[in-house]
Amino acid sequence: MDELRGILGAGQVSFSRLLFDHYQDLDLTASEFTVYLFISEFVQMGKGEADMRELAQRTKMRPGDFTAVLSSLNDKGAIRILTKKDDGGRLHDYYDVTPLLTKLLSYTDPQTVDPAATRSQQTSASRQVLNQVETEFGRPLSPIEQQTVRAWLRDDHYSPELVSLALREAVLNQAYSLKYMDRVLLSWEKNNLRTPEAVQRAQRRLDSL
Repeated sequence: MDELRGILGAGQVSFSRLLFDHYQDLDLTASEFTVYLFISEFVQMGKGEADMRELAQRTKMRPGDFTAVLSSLNDKGAIRILTKKDDGGRLHDYYDVTPLLTKLLSYTDPQTVDPAATRSQQTSASRQVLNQVETEFGRPLSPIEQQTVRAWLRDDHYSPELVSLALREAVLNQAYSLKYMDRVLLSWEKNNLRTPEAVQRAQRRLDSL
């Protein structure tokens, strides 16, 4: 009974099921989604101004990485960072988490025409690659780094599988850098290795020498 009272006394927060039903459609990395949930919990609990170091610790991130992810969420329109003055004239940051929820409502509107099957697949593939890179690099990617990865997929038309192979090359050579991955991808392109199968065949030929 004491344990139950402790659980109830800790308080509860709620999250829209839309966040989880449409996670695959969101252009958010796993790190960004995690930070969004923690910021939402903070807002619901009405704790006032956020302590960035405390929130970073709770999400198991370095303060600098946490701040970068928070900035990325703001840039993507998932949250809004608002600044208000208190009665003493001091400035404080507050967070509005409703923009992402407003976007999610469009997925439930039957009048919404969704060119989305393709867009959703592209978003999901992009997010999957971003998550792979973050996992192997051991840190969240900055917004600029995320744009670089998306450009490989969208503008250069590299397949997600090819980018994953370039990531594998970077990890094997302990070169945790998008610049290194870009050089690998460009090298393959110059050698007309445009598919994962072509790259793997070329690697097997090298291994057999």
